[in-house]
Amino acid sequence: MKTLASIVLIGEMFKLKIVQPTYVHKCITNLLKDKLDEDNLENVCRLLEIAGKDLQATVKKVSSTDSALAMKLL
Repeated sequence: MKTLASIVLIGEMFKLKIVQPTYVHKCITNLLKDKLDEDNLENVCRLLEIAGKDLQATVKKVSSTDSALAMKLL
């Protein structure tokens, strides 16, 4: 439950441009390390629900390495 609240906070802070896109990408990457963990998958879904549209718009601005990673995740 704590993790979900943190994910919501990160997503909302990203939308307000307080958190950088690279940080959100790192969060998604870390959450997807254990793809069998349902809580992590729920958290990724929630983060993408909150910040996905804005995150996708920033993919072009992120470095090519991070951009490739972001496209795999999205």
